[in-house]
Amino acid sequence: MAAPALDIPKALARRIAQLPVVPIAGLRALFVQTFAREPAVANRRFLERRLAYHWQAELYDATYPGVRAQQRERIAALATALAASRLPPARMLGPGTVLVRSYNGTEHEVRVGAGPVFEYAGKRYGSLSKVARVITGTRWSGPAFFGLKSASAGSRP
Repeated sequence: MAAPALDIPKALARRIAQLPVVPIAGLRALFVQTFAREPAVANRRFLERRLAYHWQAELYDATYPGVRAQQRERIAALATALAASRLPPARMLGPGTVLVRSYNGTEHEVRVGAGPVFEYAGKRYGSLSKVARVITGTRWSGPAFFGLKSASAGSRP
């Protein structure tokens, strides 16, 4: 549920309106006073915007306590879910999985071992891409070669 729009009190509006006439040294001092650190960027526009945003955010937090914290929690949960969905396909394969690929009329089998180990033709390799290179003689994305991700992601057809 989105919080209602916030009316900026006149005192804060005046304070923000005065930022463009404050000397750059004054803006830096306000930044240090507000954030307890030096600004990473000394650009006037950046300092003005960052200060104005921070002051408005503080007012919002005082008016609607807890809303920003809830949003941060939601964002963190979404970021965690997104990161999990972006796991490399080879990491999602369990030990003992056998990958089969026909290439140039020959069927090639790769067994997934524990950890990042892939067994092919009696040898162990640290990645599927190394196995694909042994099979084809050229550089390939191993997950794409074995059909674990789409070829449209920048790999060879």
